[in-house]
Amino acid sequence: GVALILAVLLSALAALLAVAILDAQSVALQRTHALNRGAQIDEFALGIEAIAAIALRRDLAQEQGLDHNGDVWRQPLILEIPRGRLGARLRDLNGCFNINALAGSAEQPLALESLARLRRLLGVLKLDPVLADAIADYVDADREPRRGGAEDLHYLGARPPHRSADRPVAHVSELRLVAGIDAATYDVLASELCALAPAATLNVNTASTTVLRALGDDIDLTRASALASEGNARFPGIDEFFAALEQQGAAQPPAIGLGIASDEFLLEAEIEYDGITVAHWSRIARRNGVVRVEARGRGRYR
Repeated sequence: GVALILAVLLSALAALLAVAILDAQSVALQRTHALNRGAQIDEFALGIEAIAAIALRRDLAQEQGLDHNGDVWRQPLILEIPRGRLGARLRDLNGCFNINALAGSAEQPLALESLARLRRLLGVLKLDPVLADAIADYVDADREPRRGGAEDLHYLGARPPHRSADRPVAHVSELRLVAGIDAATYDVLASELCALAPAATLNVNTASTTVLRALGDDIDLTRASALASEGNARFPGIDEFFAALEQQGAAQPPAIGLGIASDEFLLEAEIEYDGITVAHWSRIARRNGVVRVEARGRGRYR
């Protein structure tokens, strides 16, 4: 009887060990499959970046010094792949308002004009124009708060405490740290603002009607819509842009910080593979004929 009980116990133990081994193997196989799938998705993302770089180089060869929404890089990409699908598009970051243009000395012409444009932009978006002072204080080099702004003394009393950047920011989402900007306000701003190099120009060919309205007090929605031509604006030079404004009876705004070419682009991709969907973004710079990826990540860029 004892021998029989012992045999049953040994059989049960062997069965438990077999189940444990099979379970461990199943987990290992699933982990390996997930890692392989993730690596494959990463390779697809790199491939999309390579295609985007080719399009940007081709456009530069065709129309050097001129960018608009009719360019080859602006066309969406859709590819069918084994067990999935790829979709991607490039967006011109030079078409939005650059908050880093406010960095540096508050007396610099670009910073002064950019502050005036930001106040107008906030007004167009039906937000408090005083927020412009808070944003400028957050990125400018000095530590003196403006009338409607805030510097370290304010932010060190926040929860959690932090300091103002006092330098150009890397991503527009850093505005969430600025005094007076809550989640709802950020959602309104995020589509019109970006964080580029301080000297980056605003491309009037790809700017939205909202950003165009911020260029001058008398550029209303009707004039901005005519300038944007439903996203088909194609001014060969900034003088032609000013001539179009003059024809509409609008005063010419300062030309500082305005242009018709772009050097910063955002690649937004959606990769469907093996039953899952992954969003991917890449910031791509094209300067002096060289195209390179400056940053990348998964998820939405905002």
